[in-house]
Amino acid sequence: MAKHYGVLTFDNRGPIKTWERMTATQRHNARSESLPHCDPAAPGPVYIIGSPDLVSDTKAALREHGIDPAGIRKNGVIAYEVIMTASHAYFTEGDEAERTSRLWQWVARAYLAAKKIWGSSRIVQMVLHLDEFTPHLHVVLLPLVQKVFSRRQSDGPQWTLDGREIAGPGQYQRAHNEYAAQIEPLGLSRGEQKSGRKYRPYSDVVAEVETKMRKAAMAAAAGQKAQQEAALKEQAQAAQWAEQSERAERERAALGEREKGLAKRLLRAELHERSLKMRERKAATAEMEVQRKVSEADRLLTEARQMQARLTGQLRAIADIRSRADDLVALLDQVEAERLTQAQASALTALGGMSDAIVEAGLDEDMALVEQMAAHGASRGR
Repeated sequence: MAKHYGVLTFDNRGPIKTWERMTATQRHNARSESLPHCDPAAPGPVYIIGSPDLVSDTKAALREHGIDPAGIRKNGVIAYEVIMTASHAYFTEGDEAERTSRLWQWVARAYLAAKKIWGSSRIVQMVLHLDEFTPHLHVVLLPLVQKVFSRRQSDGPQWTLDGREIAGPGQYQRAHNEYAAQIEPLGLSRGEQKSGRKYRPYSDVVAEVETKMRKAAMAAAAGQKAQQEAALKEQAQAAQWAEQSERAERERAALGEREKGLAKRLLRAELHERSLKMRERKAATAEMEVQRKVSEADRLLTEARQMQARLTGQLRAIADIRSRADDLVALLDQVEAERLTQAQASALTALGGMSDAIVEAGLDEDMALVEQMAAHGASRGR
């Protein structure tokens, strides 16, 4: 956050020594006449102490202290005018409610500071102005002091005007210090001592700006005159340039037509190039598809050859198995024939032995039994 300062300064025109000057101060502070640097739409003067009739209030205060306003010596100090304010940014930060609060807190602190610095009896007017760039207070002070005059000691203490009570040695520093102490709680700082910087009333700034604006206007007028002279020269050259401009325009038109023709040719060439690229892409795609199909055919042919080789091997194996089976059947037939032959021989041998046994046993009558047994033996042999 930027640092803000309190500002206290005495009118740079010096003390008020004439009633004419007091009247001028009254008109300024009361805004009796319009001022170019003031906003007419802003609120009017706000009187904290005193009234718009500064001259009457001053004379009344002098009389209250036994001083005849008409008896003030020529070139004698009547009053001082002090301006109290602060950094412009201090009054503009925050929303409207915060700005209003800041303003009146500062007015209250400035009022207390003025009373403490100069005393209530010396302040004949304190007025707040809100129609200039920065809010500020004008404080008109009477340098009142009580003294016992050596020639009239019997009269006791008498009120008189002594400028040293307001602007004597150390008074400026004391006023700045006290004002800074009062406004410090508001976040305002005392200005740097012996910085050499002086307060400039806004009216002086406006006057300086107006002077610069007048100089700028004069410079602008001179520039306008120079422009007019240059315009005359340009008009003299215009006729000469007109023909050149027309010729250049014709050349530009012809060039434009040539550019249009070239643009058309370029467009056709571009379209042809795009068509060729599209055909190339289609051809490349077709070639890739053919290569894919060739690769697929090669793969299928390879698989068919492999399958043919497997089938050939399987057929050979089947033929070999069949040959072996035929050999085995033949062998089995041979074995079965040999077995039948042996069985018949054995049956016949056994039958012969049974016949002999029947004869020995005297069982010749049972030949039928023997025949049955022979028939049974023959059938078993088959």
